[in-house]
Amino acid sequence: MRKIICSLIILCMLFIYTTPIRANAQDKIPPNKAIEIAKSAFDINTEGLSFKQNYIENMNGRKIYELNWYSKKQTGENIYVSVDAETGEIISMSMSDGSVYSNNRIPKYSKSSAQKVASDLIIKLQPQKYKELKLDDKQRSIYGYDSYSDVYTFNFIRVANGIEFSDNGITVSVDKNNLKIRSYNLNWDNITLPDSSNAISIDTAKNIFKDKLGLELAYSMVYNSKLSKNVPILVYSLKNGNMPIDAVTGNIIKNGYYIPFIKNGDTNSKDSTQAPQLTNEEQKEIDLTSKYITKEKAIEIAKQYLPLDDKYNLTNANLYSYSLDDDAAWYLYWENSNPSTNTYNYMSAKVDALTSEIKSFYFGGSDFDQPSKDKKPLYDKEQSKKIAEEFIKSVYPDKFNQIESRDNEYYISNDLNYISPIYYFRYIRKTDDIVYNFDTININVNCYTGKVCGFNISWSTKLNLPSKNDTINIEDAYNILFEKLNFSLKYVKCYNYINPNSKPQIKLAYVLDSFSGMLDAKSGYVLDYNGDPINEKNSATAEYTDIKGNPNENSIKLLAELGILKDSSDKFRPDDKILQKDFIKLLVLSTDPYISDDNSYDVYYKQAISKNIISENEKSPDSEVTRQQAAKIIVNSLGLGLVANKPDMYDISKIKDANMISQDYKGYIAIISELKIMPLDNDFFNPLNTITRGDAATIIVNYLNSLDTK
Repeated sequence: MRKIICSLIILCMLFIYTTPIRANAQDKIPPNKAIEIAKSAFDINTEGLSFKQNYIENMNGRKIYELNWYSKKQTGENIYVSVDAETGEIISMSMSDGSVYSNNRIPKYSKSSAQKVASDLIIKLQPQKYKELKLDDKQRSIYGYDSYSDVYTFNFIRVANGIEFSDNGITVSVDKNNLKIRSYNLNWDNITLPDSSNAISIDTAKNIFKDKLGLELAYSMVYNSKLSKNVPILVYSLKNGNMPIDAVTGNIIKNGYYIPFIKNGDTNSKDSTQAPQLTNEEQKEIDLTSKYITKEKAIEIAKQYLPLDDKYNLTNANLYSYSLDDDAAWYLYWENSNPSTNTYNYMSAKVDALTSEIKSFYFGGSDFDQPSKDKKPLYDKEQSKKIAEEFIKSVYPDKFNQIESRDNEYYISNDLNYISPIYYFRYIRKTDDIVYNFDTININVNCYTGKVCGFNISWSTKLNLPSKNDTINIEDAYNILFEKLNFSLKYVKCYNYINPNSKPQIKLAYVLDSFSGMLDAKSGYVLDYNGDPINEKNSATAEYTDIKGNPNENSIKLLAELGILKDSSDKFRPDDKILQKDFIKLLVLSTDPYISDDNSYDVYYKQAISKNIISENEKSPDSEVTRQQAAKIIVNSLGLGLVANKPDMYDISKIKDANMISQDYKGYIAIISELKIMPLDNDFFNPLNTITRGDAATIIVNYLNSLDTK
């Protein structure tokens, strides 16, 4: 986060250095007053720092002072503040004190402490706006909680007339280790918001959602950590994406679309030098390689689809495979550039090295992608689509009857011809009324020439598809989606991508919360992007109802905030004895909170055994854990097991119950108590006492703190 802030500050400095201040006399806030406002707002100490100031007016007519303090000694100390020249409002702030980024797993301050700092700042700067804000407590619910950042980031959403306006609000970042404000950003539209009295009902909006966006049964590909490969799962996914529904007209709100240019040439070359003696695996690869077509053959195939001539130079020709299957392909790339005329054209192709099939090709650039001002398109959308489908039939006739067109009005602008001379068509594989989200054919047609100028096919084989038996019905799927993800009335800011210089519009719309696009078709669980069920209990809030007043309360909250505790229940049961399997799980998750468990302890034991934290013989999942057993597990996790296993090296005579410590645990307890991970209690260690779930949370927090100080 701090690196990002520094980069933003540097960009601002570059702009400041080259642009003079030209404040208008009629501005209510003079330059010196803007500086006073900034320094007072954040209690900034600018002694010894250089200073630059800039005045700008943006496209919306807003007048802004940009203030920048920086160190000439290149210590990394930078402060940037922007102030509204008419209202005196702080618009944004970012600050870096030049200290090295801290990647401590355990922050010094809790998130709740930092949240109070953020709230107090907003109350100080924007007391009236604060009344219209609510904390976005669902932040990162699909993407997971980033415990590795050195700041807590709080996003406060504007709520006007009881309706959320997520594009408006205030965002504050607070340093985890000193509670200093690191960044602040105000985004607020001071305009009259749309009237909600004419809005269609939520039931009407849900029916429009079902009709125009819609769920469908689909296979999606996710990575299975147990099998170490991608596997298909059966889900309900959105047929036409997740977009707002205009609450007045009932139309889908199109916020524009973007089609990136992808250079398909692979620049990684392989060294094919043969060793003097080949292993069986090496010989197998050599035998397979001998079946591949030559580069010349691949080029010959590509020329059937590309308008190549002598002006194009072949810059990349790579034979490469992305998996262990026989899917090797030739990746070819040509360029034709002329700096004197400022033109650049490219062509690319991917050819299957075993089957000789064309997998993709594209050509474009200065001579192809510019819309003609003097000519009208010769082919409309329907004619171009017919060309696209005839092309698919000619190249992959066996697949044409297995695809369904996904060229829909919600993604394609009505003014497409004013942006690009290309029509884009997408087809998705579908059999037995189930689509394959990972198998598609994309094809581009130039509306002036009628030529196919882009093509890509992704088509899986050797699939072990899950059964479609016992799936929930689609109405139940809709009910789950609307209930779990919150489908509600909101204000949305809509941008005109046809005319980027135009002002955005604020509309009233029904919006579904951010969605990965996968709802398990059998269990009904909403899944994240890894295919794992989303924990309905938000880890960022840590709202356990049975921990208040417990001596381990803060440790439990902290582990929940870090995403290490993954219980879906609101009960933690801090006084229950912890079982070995739960202690091992907690320890493994403390260093890798994103590990996928598939509701099984096996993955945690596998990790622990592979790292010599516990042996196979010591595995006893349902047994309670004594303090001396916990000590051994933690010390092994620290990588100190070898020295701990030398009991004669240690003097534990100061421990009053040393006579209760067996020789096998002597070294482990000496180390763990000295490191204060499991400190002595009035000089007693109590080695045979079993630990509670709350005790385990504090031990893990102490363990993580010890990692930061190693």
